[in-house]
Parts: sequence; structure tokens; C-alpha cells
Amino acid sequence: MGIAKRLDEIADEATSRRPVAFQFDDRQVMGYDGEPVAIALLMAGFRAFARAAGPASARGGFCFTGRCADCLMIVDGQPDQRACLVPVREGMRGETQA
Repeated sequence: MGIAKRLDEIADEATSRRPVAFQFDDRQVMGYDGEPVAIALLMAGFRAFARAAGPASARGGFCFTGRCADCLMIVDGQPDQRACLVPVREGMRGETQA
């Protein structure tokens, strides 16, 4: 199954949930309560939400199952949170992690 198709399925599933606002790098983002932060960010147009060392430093989702470290970000002050596993909740604060 392609990533685009899965994102569409997740978006369809999420629409039955309550919309919530959260912060990402000082920008307000809308998502659905309980959906993975990575999905909410992708659906809001973000393609990178982590940074690694080197010239190709932008990172986003890769496996979306919690097995890799490509989506590590800071959530509510706690570093090394996998955006693909952390559920969105009203008022949470996410930051790009270097």
C-alpha cells in the first residue's frame, strides 16, 4: 500500500474524531484528537519535523511504525519522542529536534 493511500485512509478515520489545535515550532496546527502527530503534521503540509547532522538534514516520517528515528521531535519539552506514535491532544507543543 502506498503512503498516499494510507494517509488518505488515516484522514478518513480521523474525521470522526474531535478537531484540536496544537503548536509546532510556534505555529498553530490543527489535527484530530488521538491521531499520530506525524500524520497531523503531514496533513498540515509539513514534510520535515526533525533535523539530523549533515547536508541532507531534514527528516520527516520514514517507517511510521516507531522502529526508526527519523521522526524524533520534542513534545511538551520531552526530547526523543517519535511523532508517528505520539497522539495529538489539545494544546500540546511540538518542536523540531536537532
